[in-house]
Amino acid sequence: MKKWIIILVVIIALGTYFTWPKTHLKEPVVMSVQFDEAAKTLAVSYIVEQDDSTYVMEIAHDTKGFYPPRSNGNGDGDGETDYTQVLAKQNGYELREDIVVL
Repeated sequence: MKKWIIILVVIIALGTYFTWPKTHLKEPVVMSVQFDEAAKTLAVSYIVEQDDSTYVMEIAHDTKGFYPPRSNGNGDGDGETDYTQVLAKQNGYELREDIVVL
């Protein structure tokens, strides 16, 4: 009888784990922006879900926009920049960093 109770508890626990709603990011979370004066670049670090295709498209200050170079050279496509790096992956999320040359 104890064996069946343990098996039932394990099945309920596993079922609850897999059916419980998971948290999703609605938009990227910016973790840091670093300015390198010598190289004249901005490094933007942000967290997204692993299957998210979000990349930095523009950084704006006042009315001036700064655009990272694109992989294909004409600005369309997947949006990934020449300087996009995945710094870490954990539990379905990625910490990405994009570098924008000023």
